[in-house]
Order: sequence, then structure tokens, then C-alpha cells
Amino acid sequence: SSRVQIQIRKQELEVDKYFVKSKLYFKIVTAIMQYKYESAIQFCIESKLPALAIEILVRLERWNQAKELAKSTNGVHLDTVNRRQASAAAKKRDVALAKTLYLESGGYAEAIQLIGANKCGKWEEEILDILEMVPGKNDLAIAAATSVFEGSEVDQQQLEKLYSLTGNSTQLLLHYTRNNKFSEARQLFEQNQGQIDSNGILAYAKMLITKGDTLGAFEIYCQHGRYDIGFRTMKDLLSTAVTMEAFEDARTTLQQWYTVASSHAKKAISNASNESNLKYYNMGSIAFQAEIYHMYHFIHQYCTEPFTSTHPETLLNISSLLHNSISSCNVPEGISMANIL
Repeated sequence: SSRVQIQIRKQELEVDKYFVKSKLYFKIVTAIMQYKYESAIQFCIESKLPALAIEILVRLERWNQAKELAKSTNGVHLDTVNRRQASAAAKKRDVALAKTLYLESGGYAEAIQLIGANKCGKWEEEILDILEMVPGKNDLAIAAATSVFEGSEVDQQQLEKLYSLTGNSTQLLLHYTRNNKFSEARQLFEQNQGQIDSNGILAYAKMLITKGDTLGAFEIYCQHGRYDIGFRTMKDLLSTAVTMEAFEDARTTLQQWYTVASSHAKKAISNASNESNLKYYNMGSIAFQAEIYHMYHFIHQYCTEPFTSTHPETLLNISSLLHNSISSCNVPEGISMANIL
């Protein structure tokens, strides 16, 4: 019975607390409705409801009182008050005050968005300065700054500095490739390969191709599992050499192809989407074609140039070997069976 009485007493106390709290809320609401804000605030403080008192002061825009009360509660609500005041200042076009308050309360992203929305004076430098003062990595601040810069016409050096400060290796690499900064792009790629996504990798590889380093691009494609693009790139280079009837260049291309591809052949085969792709990963076929083009080079030289240093017996042996090696249904691109015969 004693346990039952204790339980009943606990329930009565809970009911009493509920009615006490209800009465306090009623008194607070009544005071607010009667515009007796000082009384409402006093009731909140007496009821140990500082957050509610601060909310009333904030809505009345009594910022100093709100801050004093926030400080008396161990500063728990101080940042909130500063941000609310900053928001109010921004609406009144007081950008300087709003920015200061946002920064004091750790609202770096909000400060950056505010500066970006107004774009007064050297606003780009202001944003970059904020990023430098942000403790640690603040993803919201980085996202805000990136959004503002990429949505505006900013100086390329400023954009480059932004990507450097935010550690955005991919965007920085894309920036270098767009602006044809080859040495910077190469250094960045070599130092931050693991932090660069596929967009940056593909852009850098294309840049290498434009600089004449197709083999380097091919190596990158293979390293990052883009065997289809890599082998297509080498095929295009081979086709160009054959079209220009530079058969020794074609041989060199195939030898380079073989050197790089051989180290990636197993991965390439396991990642091939269908059997038709396997011919591009056949190391024996690549080496065979390299030798074919090398031998055909002498035949082509004999047929197109008035003088050649190759002995007739050597040419006859090469012609015979090519004829026996190449079937009529599998003649490599650019090779003329008529010349061979």
C-alpha cells in the first residue's frame, strides 16, 4: 500500500507541475497580448525560461538586452541572438553590421552569401579573407564561396585562389586546363591524384593529347580504368600515322601502346564489356602489327621513292614474309597487298 501511495503522490506532483507551468505560460501570453512586454520578460525569468525571454527581446529588437540575458545564461543563446540581429541588419541594408555579426557568431556561410549578394568594393577579396580565417574545414562556407564565385564574373586569379584555399583539386585542375596552364596542371595532378575525380582526370588527359603527349594520356586512362577511351585514343593516333603513310611512326605508336597496355592487360580484360573489345587488349596482336608496319615501311619506301638503300633481295624476303603473314581478310589499315606483290 505504501508503494501505491508513493506512486499516487508522484502523479499528483506531476499534475501540480503541469498546472503551475500552464498558469505561468498563461500569465506570459496574457502579458504579451496586453503589450506588457516587461512583465512578460520578468515572468519568463522568474519561471526559468530564459530562451523565451530572449525570444521576446529579439522580436522587439532589443538586442543589447537580449545579449546581456544570453550572457547571463553562459552564452548558450548568444550566437543565436547575433545571427538574428545580423539577419535584421541585412534586411535594413546594413551590410557591414550584418557581416560583422555573422562572423562573430560563426555564420561564415551567411556572411559570404551576404557579401556575394551585394558585391560591394573588393568583395572577392573579402570572401577569400573569410575563408582564410575559418577554423578547420567548413563545408557550408566553402559551398557558399564556390557558388558565389562560379555564378559571377570574377578574375581568374581570384578563382584560382578560391580553389586553392578550399582544397578543391578537381575544380582547380579544370581551371588550369581551361586556361592552358600546363605546368601547373601537371604539378597539381601529380601531387593530388587521389583527390581528383573523373572529370578532372579526363580533362587533364585531353590536355596532354593537345600537348602531343598521347602516350601520357593513354597511361592515365589505363591507370584510372578508362580503358575504352585510352585504347580509342591510341587507335586514333595509329590511324593518323597510317593515313599520312608514316609507317615507322605507326610502328612506334604500337610499340608504345604495347609497353603501357601490357601492364594493364589483365585489368582491361576483366573490365571489357563484351568480347569485341578484347582485340584491343590482345598484346600479341599489337606486337604483331608493329612488326608488320615496320616491314611494310621498306616496301612502301621502295614503291614511292625514286631511290632506296634497301637491297632487292631484302625487299623480296620482306615481301614474301608479309604475304605469308597477312591473310587477305585481315589486312592492317593502310597496307596495300598490291605493293607487297
